[in-house]
Formats: sequence, C-alpha cells, structure tokens
Amino acid sequence: MDDASDHAGRDGIAGKSPCHQGAGDVAGRPVGFATILPMPTANRLFTYEEALQSFPAVEARTHTAIRRIEAIYNRVQSQEEHAARQEEIGTAVEAIVDEWTLDILAMGCEVKGLWLVDWDNGDGYYCWRYPETSITHFHTYEDGFGGRMPMA
Repeated sequence: MDDASDHAGRDGIAGKSPCHQGAGDVAGRPVGFATILPMPTANRLFTYEEALQSFPAVEARTHTAIRRIEAIYNRVQSQEEHAARQEEIGTAVEAIVDEWTLDILAMGCEVKGLWLVDWDNGDGYYCWRYPETSITHFHTYEDGFGGRMPMA
C-alpha cells in the first residue's frame, strides 16, 4: 500500500481546512485511510479509457467532500472555539472522509490516502491526487506514490 504520508500536509488549524493539503491531521488525529482501516481493496482492473470515464465522478465526489469539510471549518469563528469543539469537528471531518472513501471504493477504485485515488490496471496504478485536473500519472505496485511517473 502507498504511504500517503510521503506527500502529506499536516496543518489542521482553526480556520484552515486540511482539504487542500493531502493526507494530514485534523483535530490532532490522522485523517484518511488511517481512520478507516481495515479498508477493503477494489478488485477491478481499469483500462486507461475506463479510468478516464470514471474520473469525473471521482472528482465530483472529492469536491463535494472537500466543500463539506470546508463548511465545517468556515463555521469556526476562533482558535478558542476550535479548541473547545476539537473532538466534534474531528469526528465530523472523519465521517465525511470515511463516506468519501466508501464512495470511491464502491466505484472500483482504491483509496491510498486523503484525496488520493488509484485505478488498478494490472501492471500498476493510474494515480490521481487532488487538485490535479485529470489522471496523468502512473506508478507500479512496488514503487507506490513516490514512484509516480507522468504518462506520455
């Protein structure tokens, strides 16, 4: 499995949503696949064309989850309020991430971290990470995210 922490941002602070940072901490707890283990893996193989066809739905679900999390953080008025509601906020964010993960898995894709999705092609993975605008990278099973290569 990929180590999403290789590309993680870790600034879950009041008034600052972690949504645009990749995998990271929210309310002092890991968010993403660390909160939902064990995570089933998809057993579907995708051609590049099939991955591209499914991409708009993956991107839309990701944008929706991000907007929901941003709305939670936007309602926080101060660092004091954030501190007082830390557990509540963390639980709400975790629930959104878990829902997003299950949605992506139901599409046959694999979630490798927060806003990080892979499509298994039998030789490795087509790889997308928010906020990329398309599926433009590939990596082998062995190399993981750190071995991502742009597709020509």
